[in-house]
Amino acid sequence: MISSIHKTRPTAAVRGIRSGFTLVELMAVIGIIVLLMSILIPSITRAVRHAQRTRMQYDLQSIATALESYKHDHREYPPVPRGSGLGANILARALIGPAPTLPTTGDLDFDGAEGPGFRTRSAIAAGGGTFVQQGKVWGPYLPPDQFRARQIELPPGSNTLHWVIVDMKDTPILYFPARPGADINKPNGYVALGGGTPPALFELADNFDTTKNSGLYLDVSNYPAPSPPRAADDISDWLADFRVLMGAKLDGSAGDALAPHAPFLLWSAGPDQLWGARDHRRPPDPGVDHREPLDAKNPSDDVFNVVR
Repeated sequence: MISSIHKTRPTAAVRGIRSGFTLVELMAVIGIIVLLMSILIPSITRAVRHAQRTRMQYDLQSIATALESYKHDHREYPPVPRGSGLGANILARALIGPAPTLPTTGDLDFDGAEGPGFRTRSAIAAGGGTFVQQGKVWGPYLPPDQFRARQIELPPGSNTLHWVIVDMKDTPILYFPARPGADINKPNGYVALGGGTPPALFELADNFDTTKNSGLYLDVSNYPAPSPPRAADDISDWLADFRVLMGAKLDGSAGDALAPHAPFLLWSAGPDQLWGARDHRRPPDPGVDHREPLDAKNPSDDVFNVVR
């Protein structure tokens, strides 16, 4: 007897089997994804910030090399008048010299050399809207296409413009020349506010206006005047951060100094665009000690041209 084999249709029970996720399974998958993101995102963020700091460190080293070239031509590093707050501006003028042929309103960097490069003496007016260009054009010592410079108005509302070199976060790079005659082992001999006799090796007033409540002189766009105004002695916040970052003792002497023999110091605010670890742009919260020193719980990502 020959039996035939017939294909049968799936029964209702078989047809009822689904290949998709149940709600519980879907929620479990979502929970696993959230958990993985909470683990990976901080690691990715740290990696990105580390890469940014490495890039900033490389840029500062390039600027340091350009300063050595400047010294080779001029027999000295760019000088900064004590307490002038013009360190970042003088750095930009010395290494890039971004000046127009004719002066713009309030432009104090006019030197008569179109585009990058600068003259040893500024151009002078010769009458009738003409100018006599003086001296040889030097520089630029930094490639203008690799380092961006921009003008900022200082003080705000004055219509007075200053060029500065900015880092990858568009924050000015500060320049502190080492002061001759400093005794770094004496109180206030390594890092100080400025104006003392003898001078400190590095003086905060070379890039900060110590007479203004806002403290920071250069980065006006990122650091507007606090509202409400803060006490005039808030400049001590900046000095405290500067001392800690530089490895100075509380009295400003060298301690575990960052750069006791460096001829100059270049300072970038780092990826967070904050000098030190505190946000000096904002008034302190009531009852909170905003002068808390930098430590492992309150770190800074600032970058210098020298490392310990």
